[in-house]
Amino acid sequence: MNQKAAAMKRTVAKAFVLMMMALMGLATPLKSQESVTLSAGVGFPEMFHLKLQIPVAEQLQLGAFYGNGLGMAYVQADDGTKEKAKAYALGFAAFYHFGGQSAHTPNKPWYLRAGLNYVHFDDPESISNYTIADLRLGRVFNLAPRFGLEFDAGLTNLLSHNYQTKPGAPPQGLPVVVENKLLPAFGLRFFYRI
Repeated sequence: MNQKAAAMKRTVAKAFVLMMMALMGLATPLKSQESVTLSAGVGFPEMFHLKLQIPVAEQLQLGAFYGNGLGMAYVQADDGTKEKAKAYALGFAAFYHFGGQSAHTPNKPWYLRAGLNYVHFDDPESISNYTIADLRLGRVFNLAPRFGLEFDAGLTNLLSHNYQTKPGAPPQGLPVVVENKLLPAFGLRFFYRI
């Protein structure tokens, strides 16, 4: 990995840690208004992920997540075989709740989600980093006062893509160009209110 990629990785990791600390700091005084929410789920671009979500105003929440490919990401090698790739994602999102009523919480069940995501893939021959923005419409299904399901769907917009071949890897020809900058986004999560 070259120095530029390593520096970018450290910067993203530091920003993520600072944002998590800020979210946790905000959660303490706001907990009396509404509960902090922890969730686990699957989605794109989050992969398999854990999320912390805190209320910041009535019907408005901020969240941060860490996602991982859990060893399920593969790339096609030149000889046709599949090789494992390491994959992870970090991100932040704002949730605005509107429409409908819930019997279990003061939050309205429908929401808009706007997020910013960093996705990293590391395969045997190359490293790819993506910065992705997303906008989604979602619905919370409160199964009980403390837990339930969330589902959201929308679009992502690729903001940046950094690709580099690892030293010693066979030449790849032309650099990878991502043709479609708009892709579908989705998420399905189980949540628990603390």
